[in-house]
Amino acid sequence: MPDLAASVSPRAAALAALAVVSAGGKLDVALDRCVRRGFDRRETAFAEELAKAAVRHRRFLDYQLETQTARPLSKAPPAVREILRLGAAEIFLLRTPAYAAVDEAGGLARAAGYAGLVPFVNGVLRQLAARGAPAAPPGPDVERLGVTYSYPDWLVRRWLERFGAAEAEALLAAGNAPAPLTLYANAARTTREALARSLREAGFDAADGPFGALAVELGERRLAELPGYDDGCFAVLDPASTLGPRWLAAGRGATVVDLCAGVGGKAFQLAAMVGPAGKVVAYEIDPRKAKSLRAGGRRFGLANVEVRGADVLQAELLAADFVFLDAPCTNLGVIRHKPDIKWRVREEDVAAAAASERAMLARAAASLRPGGRLLYNVCTVEPEETDDVVAAVLAADASLAPLACRPELNGAGEAGPFLRTWPQRDGCNGGFAALLVRTR
Repeated sequence: MPDLAASVSPRAAALAALAVVSAGGKLDVALDRCVRRGFDRRETAFAEELAKAAVRHRRFLDYQLETQTARPLSKAPPAVREILRLGAAEIFLLRTPAYAAVDEAGGLARAAGYAGLVPFVNGVLRQLAARGAPAAPPGPDVERLGVTYSYPDWLVRRWLERFGAAEAEALLAAGNAPAPLTLYANAARTTREALARSLREAGFDAADGPFGALAVELGERRLAELPGYDDGCFAVLDPASTLGPRWLAAGRGATVVDLCAGVGGKAFQLAAMVGPAGKVVAYEIDPRKAKSLRAGGRRFGLANVEVRGADVLQAELLAADFVFLDAPCTNLGVIRHKPDIKWRVREEDVAAAAASERAMLARAAASLRPGGRLLYNVCTVEPEETDDVVAAVLAADASLAPLACRPELNGAGEAGPFLRTWPQRDGCNGGFAALLVRTR
Protein backbone atom coordinates (compact mmCIF):
# COMPACT_ATOMS: atom_id res chain seq x y z
CA MET A 1 0.00 0.00 0.00
CA PRO A 2 1.40 3.46 -0.80
CA ASP A 3 2.92 5.39 2.10
CA LEU A 4 0.74 8.47 2.36
CA ALA A 5 2.30 11.20 4.46
CA ALA A 6 0.21 12.33 7.40
CA SER A 7 0.70 15.93 6.29
CA VAL A 8 -1.48 15.41 3.19
CA SER A 9 -4.82 15.43 4.98
CA PRO A 10 -6.49 13.88 8.05
CA ARG A 11 -8.17 11.28 5.81
CA ALA A 12 -4.85 10.34 4.21
CA ALA A 13 -3.41 9.99 7.71
CA ALA A 14 -6.27 7.65 8.67
CA LEU A 15 -5.62 5.64 5.51
CA ALA A 16 -1.92 5.38 6.36
CA ALA A 17 -2.83 4.14 9.85
CA LEU A 18 -5.06 1.44 8.35
CA ALA A 19 -2.14 0.34 6.16
CA VAL A 20 -0.04 -0.20 9.29
CA VAL A 21 -2.83 -2.23 10.91
CA SER A 22 -3.43 -4.35 7.79
CA ALA A 23 0.31 -5.14 7.76
CA GLY A 24 0.04 -6.58 11.26
CA GLY A 25 0.77 -3.47 13.31
CA LYS A 26 -1.14 -2.39 16.37
CA LEU A 27 -3.69 0.39 16.02
CA ASP A 28 -2.21 2.50 18.83
CA VAL A 29 1.20 2.37 17.16
CA ALA A 30 -0.35 3.26 13.81
CA LEU A 31 -2.17 6.25 15.27
CA ASP A 32 0.98 7.52 16.97
CA ARG A 33 2.96 7.16 13.77
CA CYS A 34 0.45 8.47 11.26
CA VAL A 35 -2.21 10.56 12.98
CA ARG A 36 -1.10 12.12 16.25
CA ARG A 37 1.27 14.64 14.72
CA GLY A 38 1.17 17.44 12.18
CA PHE A 39 -2.51 18.39 12.57
CA ASP A 40 -4.47 20.80 14.69
CA ARG A 41 -6.68 19.37 17.41
CA ARG A 42 -9.86 19.12 15.39
CA GLU A 43 -8.10 17.41 12.49
CA THR A 44 -6.31 14.98 14.78
CA ALA A 45 -9.54 14.07 16.56
CA PHE A 46 -11.31 13.51 13.24
CA ALA A 47 -8.53 11.36 11.75
CA GLU A 48 -8.31 9.24 14.89
CA GLU A 49 -12.07 8.77 15.12
CA LEU A 50 -12.23 7.81 11.44
CA ALA A 51 -9.41 5.26 11.66
CA LYS A 52 -10.84 3.71 14.83
CA ALA A 53 -14.31 3.47 13.30
CA ALA A 54 -12.96 1.69 10.23
CA VAL A 55 -11.13 -0.84 12.40
CA ARG A 56 -13.83 -1.28 15.04
CA HIS A 57 -16.64 -1.79 12.52
CA ARG A 58 -14.66 -3.42 9.72
CA ARG A 59 -16.87 -6.46 9.17
CA PHE A 60 -20.05 -4.36 9.23
CA LEU A 61 -18.58 -1.95 6.69
CA ASP A 62 -17.40 -4.75 4.42
CA TYR A 63 -20.85 -6.29 4.48
CA GLN A 64 -22.46 -3.00 3.49
CA LEU A 65 -19.95 -2.44 0.70
CA GLU A 66 -20.35 -5.92 -0.72
CA THR A 67 -24.08 -5.37 -1.12
CA GLN A 68 -23.12 -2.79 -3.76
CA THR A 69 -20.30 -4.60 -5.57
CA ALA A 70 -20.45 -7.39 -8.13
CA ARG A 71 -17.27 -9.02 -6.85
CA PRO A 72 -15.90 -9.66 -3.33
CA LEU A 73 -14.25 -6.70 -1.68
CA SER A 74 -11.14 -8.84 -1.17
CA LYS A 75 -10.51 -8.65 -4.93
CA ALA A 76 -9.98 -4.89 -4.79
CA PRO A 77 -6.45 -3.51 -4.25
CA PRO A 78 -5.75 -3.17 -0.50
CA ALA A 79 -5.59 0.63 -0.64
CA VAL A 80 -8.92 0.84 -2.45
CA ARG A 81 -10.51 -1.56 0.02
CA GLU A 82 -9.42 0.65 2.93
CA ILE A 83 -10.59 3.80 1.12
CA LEU A 84 -14.03 2.27 0.66
CA ARG A 85 -14.14 1.35 4.35
CA LEU A 86 -13.26 4.90 5.31
CA GLY A 87 -15.95 6.27 3.00
CA ALA A 88 -18.57 3.87 4.32
CA ALA A 89 -17.57 4.70 7.90
CA GLU A 90 -18.10 8.39 7.17
CA ILE A 91 -21.52 7.74 5.67
CA PHE A 92 -22.89 5.31 8.27
CA LEU A 93 -20.95 6.06 11.46
CA LEU A 94 -19.60 9.61 11.38
CA ARG A 95 -22.60 11.09 9.55
CA THR A 96 -20.43 13.03 7.13
CA PRO A 97 -22.56 14.53 4.32
CA ALA A 98 -22.66 11.96 1.53
CA TYR A 99 -21.32 14.26 -1.17
CA ALA A 100 -18.27 15.08 0.97
CA ALA A 101 -17.58 11.44 1.89
CA VAL A 102 -17.79 10.37 -1.76
CA ASP A 103 -15.66 13.24 -3.05
CA GLU A 104 -12.96 12.76 -0.41
CA ALA A 105 -12.80 9.00 -1.03
CA GLY A 106 -12.32 9.61 -4.73
CA GLY A 107 -9.53 12.05 -3.95
CA LEU A 108 -7.81 9.49 -1.72
CA ALA A 109 -7.99 6.87 -4.48
CA ARG A 110 -6.48 9.28 -6.96
CA ALA A 111 -3.68 10.29 -4.56
CA ALA A 112 -2.95 6.63 -3.84
CA GLY A 113 -2.33 5.96 -7.55
CA TYR A 114 -5.70 4.43 -8.44
CA ALA A 115 -7.17 7.16 -10.65
CA GLY A 116 -8.70 4.50 -12.89
CA LEU A 117 -10.75 3.16 -9.98
CA VAL A 118 -12.12 6.53 -8.85
CA PRO A 119 -15.44 5.97 -10.74
CA PHE A 120 -15.76 2.56 -9.02
CA VAL A 121 -15.12 4.05 -5.56
CA ASN A 122 -17.50 6.93 -6.16
CA GLY A 123 -20.20 4.68 -7.58
CA VAL A 124 -20.17 2.21 -4.67
CA LEU A 125 -20.28 4.94 -2.05
CA ARG A 126 -23.00 6.89 -3.86
CA GLN A 127 -25.15 3.76 -3.92
CA LEU A 128 -24.59 3.26 -0.19
CA ALA A 129 -25.53 6.84 0.54
CA ALA A 130 -28.62 6.64 -1.65
CA ARG A 131 -29.84 3.60 0.26
CA GLY A 132 -29.91 5.64 3.45
CA ALA A 133 -29.96 2.90 6.07
CA PRO A 134 -27.48 0.03 6.35
CA ALA A 135 -28.58 -3.39 5.15
CA ALA A 136 -29.56 -5.78 7.95
CA PRO A 137 -27.55 -9.01 7.82
CA PRO A 138 -29.60 -12.21 7.57
CA GLY A 139 -28.62 -15.64 8.79
CA PRO A 140 -28.20 -17.40 12.14
CA ASP A 141 -27.20 -15.57 15.32
CA VAL A 142 -23.45 -16.09 14.88
CA GLU A 143 -23.36 -14.48 11.45
CA ARG A 144 -25.96 -11.82 12.21
CA LEU A 145 -24.25 -10.67 15.40
CA GLY A 146 -20.80 -11.00 13.87
CA VAL A 147 -21.73 -8.63 11.04
CA THR A 148 -23.83 -6.26 13.13
CA TYR A 149 -21.18 -5.75 15.81
CA SER A 150 -18.11 -6.57 13.70
CA TYR A 151 -16.59 -9.55 15.48
CA PRO A 152 -15.10 -12.78 14.11
CA ASP A 153 -17.46 -15.75 14.11
CA TRP A 154 -15.31 -17.80 16.50
CA LEU A 155 -15.57 -15.19 19.24
CA VAL A 156 -19.30 -14.61 18.74
CA ARG A 157 -19.91 -18.36 18.87
CA ARG A 158 -17.83 -18.72 22.02
CA TRP A 159 -19.69 -15.95 23.86
CA LEU A 160 -23.11 -17.16 22.73
CA GLU A 161 -22.36 -20.61 24.10
CA ARG A 162 -21.08 -19.23 27.42
CA PHE A 163 -23.49 -16.39 28.12
CA GLY A 164 -26.62 -16.89 26.04
CA ALA A 165 -28.00 -14.54 23.40
CA ALA A 166 -28.91 -11.48 25.51
CA GLU A 167 -25.72 -11.31 27.58
CA ALA A 168 -23.48 -12.11 24.61
CA GLU A 169 -25.04 -9.31 22.56
CA ALA A 170 -24.60 -6.89 25.46
CA LEU A 171 -20.91 -7.86 25.69
CA LEU A 172 -20.45 -7.40 21.93
CA ALA A 173 -22.10 -3.99 22.05
CA ALA A 174 -20.03 -2.89 25.05
CA GLY A 175 -16.83 -3.72 23.20
CA ASN A 176 -17.81 -1.22 20.50
CA ALA A 177 -18.62 1.61 22.90
CA PRO A 178 -15.79 4.16 23.04
CA ALA A 179 -14.09 3.98 26.43
CA PRO A 180 -14.13 7.21 28.46
CA LEU A 181 -10.93 8.76 29.75
CA THR A 182 -10.59 7.77 33.41
CA LEU A 183 -8.04 9.17 35.85
CA TYR A 184 -6.78 8.23 39.30
CA ALA A 185 -5.00 10.63 41.63
CA ASN A 186 -1.35 9.95 42.38
CA ALA A 187 -1.41 9.69 46.17
CA ALA A 188 2.22 10.81 46.29
CA ARG A 189 1.22 14.20 44.82
CA THR A 190 -2.46 14.94 45.48
CA THR A 191 -5.85 13.57 46.52
CA ARG A 192 -8.86 12.53 44.50
CA GLU A 193 -10.85 15.48 45.83
CA ALA A 194 -8.13 18.00 45.01
CA LEU A 195 -7.67 16.52 41.53
CA ALA A 196 -11.41 16.67 40.80
CA ARG A 197 -11.57 20.26 42.01
CA SER A 198 -8.62 21.39 39.87
CA LEU A 199 -10.09 19.70 36.79
CA ARG A 200 -13.45 21.40 37.22
CA GLU A 201 -11.87 24.77 37.93
CA ALA A 202 -9.97 24.42 34.65
CA GLY A 203 -13.24 23.85 32.78
CA PHE A 204 -13.09 20.07 32.38
CA ASP A 205 -16.13 17.91 33.01
CA ALA A 206 -15.01 15.41 35.69
CA ALA A 207 -17.64 12.93 36.84
CA ASP A 208 -17.55 9.91 39.11
CA GLY A 209 -16.66 6.71 37.23
CA PRO A 210 -16.61 3.03 38.20
CA PHE A 211 -14.53 1.90 41.19
CA GLY A 212 -13.53 5.42 42.24
CA ALA A 213 -12.41 6.66 38.83
CA LEU A 214 -12.75 10.23 37.61
CA ALA A 215 -14.26 10.18 34.12
CA VAL A 216 -13.04 13.25 32.22
CA GLU A 217 -14.25 14.78 28.98
CA LEU A 218 -11.35 16.28 27.03
CA GLY A 219 -13.38 17.66 24.15
CA GLU A 220 -10.88 18.99 21.63
CA ARG A 221 -8.20 19.61 24.22
CA ARG A 222 -5.19 17.38 24.75
CA LEU A 223 -4.35 15.13 27.69
CA ALA A 224 -1.25 17.21 28.46
CA GLU A 225 -3.50 20.24 29.05
CA LEU A 226 -5.12 18.67 32.10
CA PRO A 227 -4.03 20.42 35.30
CA GLY A 228 -1.44 18.36 37.11
CA TYR A 229 -0.27 16.43 34.07
CA ASP A 230 3.27 17.82 34.08
CA ASP A 231 3.53 17.28 37.83
CA GLY A 232 2.43 13.63 37.66
CA CYS A 233 -0.67 14.25 39.76
CA PHE A 234 -2.71 11.52 38.07
CA ALA A 235 -2.47 8.33 36.08
CA VAL A 236 -4.65 7.39 33.13
CA LEU A 237 -6.03 3.96 34.04
CA ASP A 238 -9.06 1.89 33.24
CA PRO A 239 -11.01 1.25 36.46
CA ALA A 240 -10.48 -2.50 36.17
CA SER A 241 -6.70 -1.97 36.27
CA THR A 242 -6.82 -0.55 39.79
CA LEU A 243 -8.54 -3.46 41.50
CA GLY A 244 -5.73 -6.03 41.59
CA PRO A 245 -3.25 -3.81 43.47
CA ARG A 246 -5.98 -2.84 45.92
CA TRP A 247 -6.85 -6.47 46.56
CA LEU A 248 -3.20 -7.45 47.12
CA ALA A 249 -3.17 -4.73 49.81
CA ALA A 250 0.56 -4.57 50.45
CA GLY A 251 1.03 -2.34 53.49
CA ARG A 252 3.33 0.62 54.08
CA GLY A 253 6.95 -0.40 54.03
CA ALA A 254 6.37 -3.69 52.19
CA THR A 255 8.39 -4.95 49.23
CA VAL A 256 6.34 -6.04 46.22
CA VAL A 257 7.69 -7.95 43.23
CA ASP A 258 5.81 -6.89 40.08
CA LEU A 259 6.34 -9.37 37.27
CA CYS A 260 5.61 -8.31 33.64
CA ALA A 261 5.37 -4.69 34.78
CA GLY A 262 4.94 -3.20 31.29
CA VAL A 263 5.03 0.60 31.31
CA GLY A 264 4.17 0.64 35.00
CA GLY A 265 0.45 1.32 35.44
CA LYS A 266 0.12 -1.16 38.27
CA ALA A 267 3.71 -0.82 39.54
CA PHE A 268 3.06 2.84 40.26
CA GLN A 269 -0.12 2.04 42.17
CA LEU A 270 1.76 -0.52 44.23
CA ALA A 271 4.62 1.92 44.86
CA ALA A 272 2.21 4.57 46.16
CA MET A 273 0.59 1.98 48.43
CA VAL A 274 3.82 0.79 50.08
CA GLY A 275 5.14 4.34 50.43
CA PRO A 276 8.71 5.65 50.49
CA ALA A 277 9.77 3.08 53.09
CA GLY A 278 8.62 0.26 50.82
CA LYS A 279 9.81 -0.85 47.40
CA VAL A 280 8.50 -2.29 44.15
CA VAL A 281 10.86 -4.51 42.19
CA ALA A 282 9.48 -4.38 38.66
CA TYR A 283 10.55 -6.96 36.08
CA GLU A 284 10.11 -5.99 32.41
CA ILE A 285 11.90 -7.71 29.53
CA ASP A 286 11.00 -5.17 26.79
CA PRO A 287 13.68 -2.41 26.83
CA ARG A 288 11.26 0.21 25.50
CA LYS A 289 8.70 -0.51 28.19
CA ALA A 290 11.41 -0.61 30.85
CA LYS A 291 12.55 2.83 29.71
CA SER A 292 8.99 4.17 29.97
CA LEU A 293 8.66 2.51 33.36
CA ARG A 294 11.73 4.36 34.68
CA ALA A 295 10.57 7.66 33.18
CA GLY A 296 7.12 7.23 34.67
CA GLY A 297 8.55 6.61 38.12
CA ARG A 298 10.43 9.91 37.89
CA ARG A 299 7.37 11.79 36.61
CA PHE A 300 5.16 10.48 39.41
CA GLY A 301 7.79 11.17 42.06
CA LEU A 302 8.12 7.50 42.99
CA ALA A 303 11.74 6.78 43.83
CA ASN A 304 10.86 3.36 45.27
CA VAL A 305 10.49 1.53 41.93
CA GLU A 306 13.46 -0.64 40.97
CA VAL A 307 13.34 -1.83 37.35
CA ARG A 308 14.95 -5.12 36.34
CA GLY A 309 15.16 -5.96 32.64
CA ALA A 310 14.72 -9.70 32.80
CA ASP A 311 12.59 -12.59 31.54
CA VAL A 312 10.58 -13.85 34.50
CA LEU A 313 10.66 -17.40 33.14
CA GLN A 314 14.47 -17.41 33.06
CA ALA A 315 15.68 -14.97 35.70
CA GLU A 316 16.27 -15.79 39.36
CA LEU A 317 13.34 -14.06 41.02
CA LEU A 318 13.52 -12.24 44.31
CA ALA A 319 11.82 -14.18 47.13
CA ALA A 320 8.93 -12.06 48.36
CA ASP A 321 5.91 -11.78 50.61
CA PHE A 322 3.93 -9.90 47.94
CA VAL A 323 4.03 -10.84 44.25
CA PHE A 324 1.96 -9.24 41.50
CA LEU A 325 1.66 -10.97 38.12
CA ASP A 326 -0.19 -9.09 35.39
CA ALA A 327 0.35 -11.82 32.83
CA PRO A 328 0.44 -11.25 29.06
CA CYS A 329 -2.86 -12.51 27.67
CA THR A 330 -5.15 -12.30 24.64
CA ASN A 331 -6.48 -8.91 25.89
CA LEU A 332 -10.00 -9.90 24.86
CA GLY A 333 -11.34 -7.88 27.78
CA VAL A 334 -10.01 -4.56 26.43
CA ILE A 335 -11.57 -4.52 22.96
CA ARG A 336 -13.31 -1.20 23.64
CA HIS A 337 -9.87 0.39 24.11
CA LYS A 338 -8.12 -1.62 21.38
CA PRO A 339 -10.58 -2.64 18.65
CA ASP A 340 -7.88 -4.19 16.48
CA ILE A 341 -7.64 -7.03 19.01
CA LYS A 342 -10.78 -8.50 17.42
CA TRP A 343 -8.91 -9.06 14.19
CA ARG A 344 -5.44 -9.89 15.55
CA VAL A 345 -6.38 -12.64 18.03
CA ARG A 346 -7.26 -16.06 16.65
CA GLU A 347 -9.13 -18.82 18.43
CA GLU A 348 -6.01 -20.93 18.80
CA ASP A 349 -4.28 -18.01 20.52
CA VAL A 350 -6.44 -18.52 23.61
CA ALA A 351 -4.94 -21.95 24.36
CA ALA A 352 -1.43 -20.70 23.58
CA ALA A 353 -1.83 -17.75 25.94
CA ALA A 354 -3.18 -20.03 28.67
CA ALA A 355 -0.12 -22.30 28.44
CA SER A 356 2.19 -19.30 28.85
CA GLU A 357 0.13 -17.97 31.74
CA ARG A 358 0.26 -21.29 33.58
CA ALA A 359 4.05 -21.33 33.30
CA MET A 360 4.33 -17.73 34.54
CA LEU A 361 1.96 -18.25 37.44
CA ALA A 362 3.82 -21.39 38.57
CA ARG A 363 7.12 -19.49 38.33
CA ALA A 364 5.70 -16.57 40.30
CA ALA A 365 4.35 -18.92 42.96
CA ALA A 366 7.79 -20.51 43.38
CA SER A 367 9.17 -17.13 44.51
CA LEU A 368 6.54 -16.71 47.22
CA ARG A 369 7.60 -17.01 50.84
CA PRO A 370 5.42 -18.95 53.37
CA GLY A 371 2.50 -16.74 54.29
CA GLY A 372 3.09 -14.59 51.23
CA ARG A 373 0.40 -13.50 48.78
CA LEU A 374 0.38 -13.65 44.98
CA LEU A 375 -2.07 -11.71 42.82
CA TYR A 376 -2.68 -13.15 39.34
CA ASN A 377 -4.28 -10.65 36.94
CA VAL A 378 -5.31 -10.80 33.27
CA CYS A 379 -7.40 -8.47 31.13
CA THR A 380 -9.49 -11.17 29.50
CA VAL A 381 -12.67 -13.04 30.42
CA GLU A 382 -11.88 -16.36 28.74
CA PRO A 383 -12.02 -19.37 31.14
CA GLU A 384 -8.89 -21.02 29.73
CA GLU A 385 -6.87 -17.95 30.76
CA THR A 386 -8.63 -17.31 34.06
CA ASP A 387 -10.22 -20.08 36.15
CA ASP A 388 -8.42 -22.91 34.33
CA VAL A 389 -4.95 -21.38 34.80
CA VAL A 390 -5.49 -20.91 38.52
CA ALA A 391 -6.99 -24.40 38.93
CA ALA A 392 -4.00 -26.00 37.20
CA VAL A 393 -1.45 -24.21 39.40
CA LEU A 394 -3.39 -24.95 42.59
CA ALA A 395 -3.63 -28.62 41.63
CA ALA A 396 0.15 -28.80 41.15
CA ASP A 397 1.04 -27.05 44.44
CA ALA A 398 -0.85 -28.13 47.56
CA SER A 399 0.73 -25.34 49.63
CA LEU A 400 -1.15 -22.67 47.66
CA ALA A 401 -4.71 -21.67 48.50
CA PRO A 402 -7.07 -19.03 47.10
CA LEU A 403 -8.32 -16.12 49.21
CA ALA A 404 -11.88 -14.85 48.77
CA CYS A 405 -12.33 -11.58 46.94
CA ARG A 406 -13.47 -8.59 48.96
CA PRO A 407 -17.09 -7.85 47.92
CA GLU A 408 -16.49 -4.11 47.40
CA LEU A 409 -13.91 -4.86 44.71
CA ASN A 410 -15.81 -7.40 42.66
CA GLY A 411 -17.72 -6.23 39.61
CA ALA A 412 -21.52 -6.37 39.22
CA GLY A 413 -22.05 -8.22 42.47
CA GLU A 414 -20.08 -11.19 41.15
CA ALA A 415 -20.00 -14.08 43.64
CA GLY A 416 -17.13 -16.50 44.20
CA PRO A 417 -13.48 -16.39 45.22
CA PHE A 418 -12.18 -14.53 42.16
CA LEU A 419 -12.39 -10.92 41.05
CA ARG A 420 -14.16 -10.34 37.72
CA THR A 421 -15.16 -7.22 35.81
CA TRP A 422 -17.34 -6.97 32.72
CA PRO A 423 -17.62 -4.17 30.14
CA GLN A 424 -21.39 -4.63 29.74
CA ARG A 425 -22.05 -4.66 33.50
CA ASP A 426 -19.38 -2.52 35.10
CA GLY A 427 -18.52 0.10 32.49
CA CYS A 428 -14.84 -0.84 32.48
CA ASN A 429 -12.53 -3.40 30.90
CA GLY A 430 -13.19 -7.09 31.26
CA GLY A 431 -10.73 -8.66 33.65
CA PHE A 432 -9.96 -11.38 36.16
CA ALA A 433 -7.83 -11.65 39.27
CA ALA A 434 -7.10 -14.37 41.81
CA LEU A 435 -5.29 -13.91 45.12
CA LEU A 436 -3.28 -16.92 46.29
CA VAL A 437 -1.54 -17.44 49.62
CA ARG A 438 1.32 -19.83 50.38
CA THR A 439 0.19 -21.68 53.46
CA ARG A 440 3.53 -23.28 54.28
